[in-house]
Amino acid sequence: MNSNSKWVPVAVIIAGLIIAGAIIYSGKATPAKNGGTTGGNTQQTAQTKTGTIKIESYDPVMGQTNAPVTVVEAADFQCPFCGAASGDNQTVVQAMQQQDPSWQPIVTNLIKDYVDTGKVKFVFKQFPFLGADSETAAEASFCAQDQGKFWDFYKYTYAHQGQENSGSLSAANLKQFAQTLGLNTTQFDSCLDSGKYKNQVAQDKQDGINAGVSSTPTWFVGNQQILGAVPFSQIQSAINSQLSAAGK
Repeated sequence: MNSNSKWVPVAVIIAGLIIAGAIIYSGKATPAKNGGTTGGNTQQTAQTKTGTIKIESYDPVMGQTNAPVTVVEAADFQCPFCGAASGDNQTVVQAMQQQDPSWQPIVTNLIKDYVDTGKVKFVFKQFPFLGADSETAAEASFCAQDQGKFWDFYKYTYAHQGQENSGSLSAANLKQFAQTLGLNTTQFDSCLDSGKYKNQVAQDKQDGINAGVSSTPTWFVGNQQILGAVPFSQIQSAINSQLSAAGK
């Protein structure tokens, strides 16, 4: 399945969204689909405020448990800006870089520069809000986590995004993802079909709402909350500030 190709016409829309700025809904309405980014011309600017998010015992973690800084991503597997921030949806990455040549994806650089060096612990929080496929993909990721494959599933799913609620992340396709990734498909399929992690996904989403998440991706760097698929340099600056405060 070459679902990445479906994003080619979306690149033009993305460019317009970056230039136009954020459309963030207040109260209990649906969060913005554009990642909450703001900007003038081609440069994205982070919306930053103080805030933390609850980390559950089951949330996927990458890095050393005693790392001096914790970075949390609240995201939706259907969100194209999340796919860009991960570095795995190359079509959207390229669209972002056409608008800002200095733009670099967050997660791949975060892992290389901070997680692998023991400076950051990276945590993923589910915030599925774009529809039924978002919920199904979130549950499936926990089923993959049962087999130690959450981060493989994370990367593969973002690399194979299609149009929102087009069925690209249907249960049938997610089961095919699991097979491609070498998971025990009998175990995975049973997990997904049973709704084993429905409540867990709902709790993650509620944690996000309680923390003031209004769009995806939203980042929590220590006690800072940063909105959108901002350039990695902005996350880097926040991390370095936290490391400095910790004397690292």
